[in-house]
Amino acid sequence: MSQSHDLHRALLRPAIIHILRAAGYHSTKPSVLETLINIAERYLMLLASTTAAHANLSHNDSIPGITDVRMALTDCGVLLPAEGGAEEEWKEIMRDIRRFKKWLDGSENREIRRVAGMAPDTSATGAMPAVGVGGGLVQAEDFLTVLKKRYVKGVLDDGRLAGTVLAGAGEGKEVVLEGGPVQRIQDWRPRQEERLAVVEE
Repeated sequence: MSQSHDLHRALLRPAIIHILRAAGYHSTKPSVLETLINIAERYLMLLASTTAAHANLSHNDSIPGITDVRMALTDCGVLLPAEGGAEEEWKEIMRDIRRFKKWLDGSENREIRRVAGMAPDTSATGAMPAVGVGGGLVQAEDFLTVLKKRYVKGVLDDGRLAGTVLAGAGEGKEVVLEGGPVQRIQDWRPRQEERLAVVEE
């Protein structure tokens, strides 16, 4: 496996762990976690490739629009397709998207939104803080915040992260492509344009 594949799996792992915790599963076997990561990875790849295919088919551009994403979500089974010609109106097309957004904004995903930083943290402001043993205030912290605090205690400078993806923004470096006839993105782009020109003819 390539380093980028390992990096993407490593970045997907905390998201799957948080989704499991938000759903009420606070422990799992490593094999179950790896299986869920594999399923999520394959589904995201399917969704991305289907969106790219719809973008290329509909307007010969590799940049997808909302219509391409909606059609990919329909193809992948997230949204239900329209049933007939009468339902092709804009209101009917948007119904599935509204339903999907309502599900995302629902109570079953509240914890996921809070951990992701998309929902206000009720423990910080506006709500009565919990009182612990001895009368002290208890601040509810999510897993990621605790992990950051623990990590900051052990590392005082960013020197340990230098040269890694987690380091701060550094100078722009050249991206090297592995396993192909072209090694740089600058060389790859003209080849893609040539390939598209041949397909258009």
